[in-house]
Amino acid sequence: MQRHLINVTWHYCDQVNCAFRAKTVDNLKNHQMYMHSINVVWHDCDVVECGFRAKTANQINRHRMFKHGIGVQWKKCDVHVGGDAVGGICGTVAKTLGEMKLHKLHKHGIGGVEQLCDVDGCDYVGKTASSLSTHRRTVHLIGKSDEERKRGGCVETRGQSVWGVLLFTPTYLA
Repeated sequence: MQRHLINVTWHYCDQVNCAFRAKTVDNLKNHQMYMHSINVVWHDCDVVECGFRAKTANQINRHRMFKHGIGVQWKKCDVHVGGDAVGGICGTVAKTLGEMKLHKLHKHGIGGVEQLCDVDGCDYVGKTASSLSTHRRTVHLIGKSDEERKRGGCVETRGQSVWGVLLFTPTYLA
């Protein structure tokens, strides 16, 4: 349900060629910090010769965890594998709960909902919404821009993150 925007005081970004508007001053300040680097209090990585800088403490903590292994609270897979007589616990470890959920889905078939392709005649079934999206984009060219279609379906991956489409296979999924 969409709410009516009656009596809303909009706060507009004053940067050139930026049409962003926000309902609160705080949201505008966050936009200007993230998008235009205005009033940023930079956080520097304290690992020698790293040089990474972030706009928030949360970003620097995630960087330190993923790049340097600092502050990681490892999640251990507790799935029983093998036969009853010989089996044991999987024991695979992951840095985040999300990575562990992906491991359990791909390696043990636990969790997730089947993602069926809705294109007539296609019987593709994905394990994640991301895999279905990738399938639709690469096989059926659905969701691609006209420019991508002209290039024959090549998708440029510059700047994509692991939270969108998996651009690599983590070692525990290999």
